Order: sequence, then C-alpha cells, then structure tokens
Amino acid sequence: MAPEWLTLMSALLASATAADGGGVRRCVEVRASSQLVPVGSEVKATCVVRPDCPLLGGGVTNMELRLDRLLLARGPVTHGNRSVSNGNISTVTAVVKLNQSSALLTCCLQTEPSPSVCRLEGGLEVRAGLPPLPPGGLGCQTYLTLPSTMNCSWEPDPRDPLLRTRYTLHTRLGVSAETSSYVAPLGAWRVVLPRRAFVLYQDMTLWVTASNALGDATSDPITVEPLKSVRFEPPLLGRVKTDRSGCLWLEWSLSLRQQFMSSKMTLEARLRDTQTPSQTPTWRLATVQSKLVCDLLHGTQYKVQVRACYQGSPWSDWSPAQTGSTQEKAPVGRLEYWMKEDEKDKRQAYHSVHLFWKPSRGFRPNGRVSYVVTTDTGGRQQLCSTAGSSCELPLRRRVKKVFLWARNSAGESAPTLVPLLPLQDRWAVSNLTVISHGDHALLVQWKTGSGPTGPGFSDFVVEWRPLLKRNSSSLLFDLANRNQSSLLLTGPFEPFQPYQVSVYPRFTGAIGRPNTATAYCKQKAPSSAPDLKVRSMWQPSVELTWEELPLQERNGIISSYKLSYWADPKHITVVTVDPGNPRVLLKGLRRVTSYSFQLTVSTNGGNRSGSVITYMTLSADASDVGMLLALSFSGLSLVAFIAFTAWLRVTVVLCPMIPDPAHSSIRSWSFDTLQELSWGWEDEDPPTVSLSRLSLTELSQKAGWWEETSDLGDSVCSSPLSPCGSVSYATVLCGAPYAGQRAGGAAAFRRSESSQPLLEEERYQNLAPGELGAPGDVIAHQPFFFGEGAGSDAEWEEFPMLRALGDGWTDSGLQPKTDSGLQPETD
Repeated sequence: MAPEWLTLMSALLASATAADGGGVRRCVEVRASSQLVPVGSEVKATCVVRPDCPLLGGGVTNMELRLDRLLLARGPVTHGNRSVSNGNISTVTAVVKLNQSSALLTCCLQTEPSPSVCRLEGGLEVRAGLPPLPPGGLGCQTYLTLPSTMNCSWEPDPRDPLLRTRYTLHTRLGVSAETSSYVAPLGAWRVVLPRRAFVLYQDMTLWVTASNALGDATSDPITVEPLKSVRFEPPLLGRVKTDRSGCLWLEWSLSLRQQFMSSKMTLEARLRDTQTPSQTPTWRLATVQSKLVCDLLHGTQYKVQVRACYQGSPWSDWSPAQTGSTQEKAPVGRLEYWMKEDEKDKRQAYHSVHLFWKPSRGFRPNGRVSYVVTTDTGGRQQLCSTAGSSCELPLRRRVKKVFLWARNSAGESAPTLVPLLPLQDRWAVSNLTVISHGDHALLVQWKTGSGPTGPGFSDFVVEWRPLLKRNSSSLLFDLANRNQSSLLLTGPFEPFQPYQVSVYPRFTGAIGRPNTATAYCKQKAPSSAPDLKVRSMWQPSVELTWEELPLQERNGIISSYKLSYWADPKHITVVTVDPGNPRVLLKGLRRVTSYSFQLTVSTNGGNRSGSVITYMTLSADASDVGMLLALSFSGLSLVAFIAFTAWLRVTVVLCPMIPDPAHSSIRSWSFDTLQELSWGWEDEDPPTVSLSRLSLTELSQKAGWWEETSDLGDSVCSSPLSPCGSVSYATVLCGAPYAGQRAGGAAAFRRSESSQPLLEEERYQNLAPGELGAPGDVIAHQPFFFGEGAGSDAEWEEFPMLRALGDGWTDSGLQPKTDSGLQPETD
C-alpha cells in the first residue's frame, strides 16, 4: 500500500506544480537533512512557508507536516513583520526514524472557511537502505573446452536488497600491478572470464566488490592456478576383459582436448557388483592407459567406471559404465537354513516340509549358483533343484535329515546338514513387540525370562511374511544368537502393509512354539470405516454393532473405535470402545428422541469416520411392554380359571353327570375287581360316593293284589351312602314275601321316577300297577324279569345293572348266578 500511495501523492504534487507554474514550490517548501539514509537512521524534516506565498492572505491558519499518512507536526501560520527571519516565516520541524525503503514528506495548509480541509502544497521523497556486505564464497573453475573459459562465482548478500547493488570481479596476473575488472550483469553473481584473461600454469589473484548508494564492500582475495581448477571431461573407458581368477583388465584414455595432460593426471576406477550394489570398491589407477584390477569376487559381474583429476582439481564426472565378469570358482561357506513342517496329518507315510535358506556372511557364491537338496537314503537322491531360496519337500517320515548344496559351473560347496526338527511344546519367548524403525524397517524385541532357556538351546529364528500374500516364497527369516533379545529387520517392507513376525526358539532336537505379532513399518488412516448396525433397541438402552474391517483396508493396527452420538449437534457424546469388542451398549437415552450415531476407527497413522445413521428411541420400554403383557395374561388366566371353576360347580349341581346304564361295565365286575379298585384304602373308610343304587322293595299283599311301597323315590336320597345328586335307575318289584320264601313267579321290574333320560326307546316306560299280572302269573308281555325263563341275553344287555341282579347277591359281594334265582339280602 505504501508505494501505491507514494506514487499517487507524487502524481498529485507534480500536477499541482504544473498547474500553478511553479507557484506551489515558491509558496511551501519541504526540506530534509538527507534524502538517502541507512535503514533506522533519523531524518530531520522541515516545512517552510515563504513570505511571498499568495495563500497567506486567504485565511490560512495552520500547516501540517506528514510522513506518508503519519502526522509529524502541526503549527500556526503567521505573516506580516512578525516572526520574519531571513525572508522566511512559519516553519514546522520534526525528526523521524526511517524504517522503510522509501517515504514521502508532505506539507499542507488549512484555511479558515474549511479548517478540516488541508491543502497539499509541498512534498519531498526520502529513501532508506542497507550498505552492502563483503561478498563471500568466491571460487573459480576452468573448463578446457572449445573455447576454454574460467567461471568465477560468489555468494550474494543474504539480506533483502533494499537498494540496487552491483558486483564487479577484479583480477591480477602473477605479480603484475595491472588489474582487470569485469562487471557482472545486474542481479547476477557470476562472471565468465575468456581464455585471454588467464594463463593455465600462472597464478592469478581475484576479488569482488559490491556497491550501492550507501557504499562499497570488497571480498577477501583468492589466488588460483587455472589448471588446478580445471574440471576435466570424463575419461573414455575401453573394453573390460576377464583375466586370471579374481582379476579384470581395464583400458581407458583421455579426450582429445585433454590428452596432453596424461602424464600429470590422476585416475580412479569404480567397480560395482551388480548383485550387491552397496559394495562398491574403488581403485587408484596409474597414468598409463591400462590397468589390471585384482582381488575381486569370483564369478561376479561388475560395472566399471573411471574419472580423472589434476593435482587436487575437482574430479571429473564418472565415465559411462562398462560391464565385465570374473571367472567362476566353486562356492565356499555355509548356508543359513530354516525348516517348517506341515502338521496337517501325521498319520500319512509322507509329510510336507518347507525348507528356506540364505547365504551366511561368510558365504561366497563365486558365480551364478543354484541350490540342490538331497537326502541320505539311497545315496545322494536329489529332492529339489532351484535357483531360488526355498523348496517344498515331500518326505517319508523316517527321513530325519537332508543336505543342502550350492553349485555353479566350477563346482559345488560343502553340504549343509539340515536336521528335520519337530515342533514341540517347549520353552518359548515372551513379551514380543514389533515397532516401526523408519519407513522400511522393523525392530523386533522379546524377552527370554529369568530362568534357563532349556537344554540344548541354540539360537532364535525370526521369520516374517506379508499377510496379504499367502505363497510360501514370500517368507523370509533371520537368525539371532541365544544372547540376543532384539533384531532389526531391514526388509524389504512396504508401507501400510501388514506383516506377521514370529520368533521361534531352536533347540538341538526340536523347535519351540513361536510367539507371533502383527506389525506395520508405516501406518496411515484406514481406507474406510465400518458400517453401524442397530442390533437391539429398548428404553433406555441401544446396542450398536459393526463388523471388523478387512485386513487390506486397515492400513495399520486398529488402536480404538470411537462412537459419537447426539440428539443435539451442539452436545456430542464420544464413547471409546476397545478394538477387540465390536459392539457398544448405550444407556440412559431419552424416550421418543431422534439420535444420530457415527463411528470413527483410528490407527497410529490417522483415523477415518463412517457415515451417520439416525434412529428414534421408543416411547415404551420393551421390558415394560413384556411385563404388561405378562400381567395381562396372568389376569386373564385367573379370570378364566375362576369362571371355569364357577361353571363347573353350577354344572355339577344343576346337571349332574349320570352314567348311561346301557353302556355301564358294572355287569362285568367281580370281587377281585372291587379289590383292585379300592385305591389302597385298606386302613381307611371307603369313599361315601355312590353312582347308582339298587333298591329291593317288599310288596304288601292286599285283597286284590299287591302294590308298590310309597317310599320308592325317597329311598335314593335318604340313603347315607348316596349323595342327593344320584338317582336310582330301577326298582325291583318282588311278588313273594321278602323273608326268603320261594318265589312264586318271575320278578318284575319298573323304571325309576327319575326325570333323567336314561333310555332312548319308548318301550321302556314305567309300568302301572294295573298292568301287572295276578300273583303267581307270568307277565307275558313284559320280557324283562329275573329267574328262569328270563329274556334273551341281547335284551339283558340293554340293562347291565339289572342283569347284575341275576348274578346273585351276598354279603361278600357279587357272585356268579345260581339256579335258585335271586337271593335277597337279609338283615
């Protein structure tokens, strides 16, 4: 804003000056002690009104001195002979500290009609800056190209250049007093000297001067020999030939423009193993054009490069690479191995064994090698041959060891004995932790406890594999001695990918159980968040569940779940859930309220929030509803039971249950049957319940005939053995005396006076006294009677109770029928 305002004020000042023909400058003048000062220095500013100013008679009252928009001083304007000194009147002076690169000092006048308006009448620009610092880092480099040049550069002033600064390079050859100067382009910090400005074998002195409006600064001088500052072109490398064992023959030459320097050059060769690029030995070479380089690995391919310099000059770039291979030799050293047995089915004659290996630190392949696994049964039977580092072997269970060999075109290594060790429940490591160690490494730590490690304990085997790859070739391992408690795994590891790390204790004759952990070398937020589901909902609780994320979407170890829920977005409640329990129970929620739920899953690398779901809580608790239903059901059941009991009692009183004599089984009863039906009441009185009763009534003989006793119907209810609810079904009418006289005829019968409909047919109506025959006569029209000549069995079947009378009656109970007919009971 300040430069724009300054430009505007300058334009207004210039236009006012042009309009008045210079009158403004004669009226008001702004003076400063210096128009260019260092930043932070003080400037004395003065506003002067000249006596011949035409505005003095126009009611000018005050004048103001400003620095940009900042008011510095204000004072009254006087005129006449008062305060006149040296032809000037009415001055205002102020001292200001200038902390910016440029500013505008202005002076304005106020008039009486409008005292709030200040008329601009004069202005002056002042600037501030920094004096230059001496340049540093001066250096030169010579290029023997066509044309040859010397490039010199330095470091500019690190401060903000408030003032324009110009750099000049000065040179002087040898002890000569003649100096040459080369001005760098504005804004540049380097100068290219032509070939005529330097001599290759002669020292020259150089220095740089920095200049701006506030002063000059000069760097320290340096002395260089142009040839020693030459950066040569890369040498030309010829063929790389195989020589005797462990040696390579190298040939090279300098470029055509630099071949005159061959006798004074220093060369260096770099040989890089293509299999292990980290091992890059270098050799200093003679100045001749060929060199035999020895002490190399056997059977190894190398990339060879060469560079050159002159007596401490900068090294040239490396030449383009050439490849060469040394002669092969039989592999030497041992192999480290790790064996895992498949324990799926121990009953099979064969079992599968996975064997892994890698070169030890002392192993030298000495060429392109392959690996062979053999067994000790039947000579050297080959089980596997591969160029990889693992093999799956189907072995008989009687095989207890195999041999591992490395071979190349020159021979094979000494065999490595691999015993087939079973996995046993022996001592194992504890407190296994795996932490990230950079973006591509894992640090494995464990504890072995204070007790002994067990008999025959040898070392630890640390294995790791990516969990998203199930093939056996992706498994890697490393060994740690028995005294170690940590191991740094350097990969290869990929960030955001899960790895399973296991530590096995290995003994002389067995392998202990492992301790396993999952680890990431680098973690980030999960790719997605689980979806929330409402499993059950009741007042005042809600249970929410979710499914665990797939392994490929976690991107790290899940550290926690956080459930956020709210009815009002201004009041959010967060609940932290253990990652091993994918459910949460929320209690104390309000009834009939809409709640929103959101789940956030977190790892050490970040967190991810899922979608928001909304549910309305219930107006009544499900448990309350269940209790209400239970109480209602209980009440209805009680009412139904009471009603049923009342109905049963009324039914028994008003409509007694009367058995049908036509379908009764009393005819088939015997004395033994009655004993079986006694229900175990030997020591108690029999129950006083009678379903039916037989009544024998004696007829009184009168002048015309006999008649029925008058207590025929009352005898039923008056019996103490029968309740009032029972009735008699029939009354037997005997025509002979009751005292045991022989019967003069067949006994007749008649039905009871009961109103119960016992029989269905009309022919079983009650017999009137007049319908009976004379004493001693057989009533031919009534087929139902006792004694000989009784009706057929089919007719008796209709009245089983009456037929039972024909079977006889004694004090001991029912008896089989006799020829004498009915035996009446005696008192």
